[in-house]
Amino acid sequence: MIEHLGGRDGHNAAALLGRLIAARGGSASFVSSELDALASSTSADELATLRAALFEGYAQAMSEESLAIRDACWDPPSCVVQLGDGHATIAAGFPNDAPEALSAWADRVAAWLVRAKVKRITASGCEATRRALEEAVSTVGVQFEASR
Repeated sequence: MIEHLGGRDGHNAAALLGRLIAARGGSASFVSSELDALASSTSADELATLRAALFEGYAQAMSEESLAIRDACWDPPSCVVQLGDGHATIAAGFPNDAPEALSAWADRVAAWLVRAKVKRITASGCEATRRALEEAVSTVGVQFEASR
């Protein structure tokens, strides 16, 4: 089907196919086999651009998945050490510094702390991450203290 699309449409379709292959757990070898199928019905110039788009889509999706897995490793309870008596310490080292990602992470931590009946936390980590965490826990009534 991609071979019947020209220009930008073909490029976009190839990139989407690459993303779909990655999302479904397909390998780079499978991506290559899809290129073999295109080669028989596409000119060399068109094949080169479709190849680039297909692998670009695949690589981008794999990279996004890796980053999502990395970020999930920082979700509670992984980042929390409960100290007892309603107190916990938080490793606020969330690796994604995008404000919306930090805020979402801090909200997940705050929700987990409420479920765990934590009343007071001490957090260590970078300034932006601690700020996001302080803001999130303040909305759920958890006392915040930055470690020194």
